Amino acid sequence: MSKNEAGSERGPGNCGTEMKIEPARQRLNFVGAPYPERGSSDPQNDPCGNVGTPVAGFSSEDERIQRTLLALGKQGETISRARDQVLKILQTENGCAAWFQEADPDPAGTFRSVNFVLEEDGPSYVFAKKEVGQDEIFKHPPVASSCQNAGRNATIRLNANGAFFKQTSEVLAQDRREGPLQPGGMHVLRVASFRGNSVPAQVIALLHEFGHIIGRLPEDDDSWNGQSTRNTDEVLRHCRPEIRSIARKPTRRPGSHGQETALAF
Repeated sequence: MSKNEAGSERGPGNCGTEMKIEPARQRLNFVGAPYPERGSSDPQNDPCGNVGTPVAGFSSEDERIQRTLLALGKQGETISRARDQVLKILQTENGCAAWFQEADPDPAGTFRSVNFVLEEDGPSYVFAKKEVGQDEIFKHPPVASSCQNAGRNATIRLNANGAFFKQTSEVLAQDRREGPLQPGGMHVLRVASFRGNSVPAQVIALLHEFGHIIGRLPEDDDSWNGQSTRNTDEVLRHCRPEIRSIARKPTRRPGSHGQETALAF
């Protein structure tokens, strides 16, 4: 079961100043199984359960999914916009789509069948650790999770408190190994070089999870071993031009969510 990167990043300075100084090596990691274990009898709470049961009255699964997202309000609209951007990428002849086609001959069709669940009570803190003589290390709250090789009608679970929807998060800092956690100010959330709650960040997150769903990416988990970050880097290695194209386009989202500086992914 793959879940989103356990984001580890390093940077100098105090947590409280991180909103002003962002290290170039900063990463948002997608983590696996970020949520408490729940019984599989409830498909809404089973991470690998199929929540896409056909419902009478809908002309297609795509319509059902869109209606379900719109019923979630503003967050559902955000998911729907990012979903549309991913479909545009996967339906077009480009390097990103070709890379996914190596694992699935119809990536757009498979992604179109994917269901979405909003985890409203997901983790919200950034955890920070600092060892003597070392830079501070940060671990972001999970962005999303999915099941490895789940295939069509799989589910992506999105953390309402992660970088898919949020730009900043509170820090809990640990000044030494196993030391007490203390408030450490606020920290900017990012996916690769893109600020949280931006369309490029959301598209990268969905492509990452889709990579697990069709087996294009190896499984990662909630550890600090960096596998999830490497998976995001792999997505960007193949989809960088498409992501940059999205970053240059204005969105329909109200308010300003400016493009992040194109740092090294």
